Amino acid sequence: MPKVASRQLRRMLYQFNTGPVELRLKAFPPHQQKQILETYFKFTFVREPFERILSAYKDKFVYPRFPRSKLQLHGTAILKSVRPNASKSALDKLDDISFSEFIEYLVTKGSNKSTPVMDWHWDNYVNICGMCAISYDFIGHYETFDQDMADFKEAAGLTPDSMLAPTINPAPPPLCSIITRRLP
Repeated sequence: MPKVASRQLRRMLYQFNTGPVELRLKAFPPHQQKQILETYFKFTFVREPFERILSAYKDKFVYPRFPRSKLQLHGTAILKSVRPNASKSALDKLDDISFSEFIEYLVTKGSNKSTPVMDWHWDNYVNICGMCAISYDFIGHYETFDQDMADFKEAAGLTPDSMLAPTINPAPPPLCSIITRRLP
């Protein structure tokens, strides 16, 4: 799930992966997807929605850590939408988008369905990871990460000694739910 310590979770769990680096459910044929959803341990971590949106704003517009093209896509659209008389300098630099402009853009141009406006870093969980369609075996919370991580390790049957403990940094990157292993 984007914006809930996903880079740290990936780092911790990839040590158990013996297959391809990126595991995405859509990479498998439909019959195998069904089998995976029925037999694998499924989990996700979530974050309080307003904290998640603030984190996405900071990560994308205050301290951007992604290609300029992504900043241009969203930043230009935000300024053209909520600041119709934006200067050429503001449109070129894209370095002064306020949080209130970001929120106004999401509220006026976003929807309850995934659109280009609703980047997966701030889109609704239902649109990203099928929160209602998947029967998760474990749902952890960013706000109680340390305790939930311990509970997750136990629920998933992962031994504490064999795992690197993830640490939370101020701007965790995206990840959708991970499917770790088959249930016994």
